[in-house]
Amino acid sequence: MMDRLGGRILIVDDDPDLCWALGWLVVSRGLDSRVVHRGEDAIAAILSEAFDLVFLDAKLPDLDGLDVVKRLRSGGYYYPPVVMVTGYHYCDDPLIREALMTGMIRSFVAKPFDHDDILGMIERFCGC
Repeated sequence: MMDRLGGRILIVDDDPDLCWALGWLVVSRGLDSRVVHRGEDAIAAILSEAFDLVFLDAKLPDLDGLDVVKRLRSGGYYYPPVVMVTGYHYCDDPLIREALMTGMIRSFVAKPFDHDDILGMIERFCGC
């Protein structure tokens, strides 16, 4: 079993290469990660496991990333801070602004992302 500094991150994206890159950044901070590629799998993971942070793609094969969060929220379920990582929206997109203002998501990173942006999110939400 890996010694953790504290924190577990869920990576939700349908691009295996992006998942690998995010996972590598998570491990570089001494944290554990789990990868899922579909929105339904993300919901199931969040409801059954403890995570400190979720990196969530906006466009998944089965659900829109914001729909994942809406379903959790409407069900009254606890969910960890969500960072939307997407190439489909920009930070000034009305959907993203509303999601940030209402607390549905906690932050936003555009693809392609800079590693420092992701590491900054890990530090901000996991303290590592």
